[in-house]
Amino acid sequence: MSLPRANARVLDCSCGTGQLAVGLAGRGMQVVATDASRAMVRRTAELSEEFGASVQALRANWEELPDHFEDGTFDMVFCVGNSLHHAAGATGRGAALESMSRLLRPGGRLVLTSARGNSCGSEVPGSTSATDSFAGTVAMPS
Repeated sequence: MSLPRANARVLDCSCGTGQLAVGLAGRGMQVVATDASRAMVRRTAELSEEFGASVQALRANWEELPDHFEDGTFDMVFCVGNSLHHAAGATGRGAALESMSRLLRPGGRLVLTSARGNSCGSEVPGSTSATDSFAGTVAMPS
């Protein structure tokens, strides 16, 4: 996977502390960072200021994304760091993915990472190890 060109419009969905958003902005991308947590949005804005990066930080959960942005706004949407696992079940994850994918321009990419681990060290039912992981990109049709 290659990063988008400089000046590409990028959404860091569920940005957490903003490290990815600030790093992408440092590479010349136009970055919007969203999170459901006001504290995380505040931390992202602080980190952006600390590094002189231009990041628009906005408090919004997955369901609210289409209320803030038009369909096809972004070249790439990131949802990394195990964020998607916090959605309410399969229905919540599906709704989150739908919201994120709507915001991609034709040919844009959705980048996801997700891991579900068991901190107690016991096996997760239905898996071969204590951790199930997924990482991938999905290209939207042009």
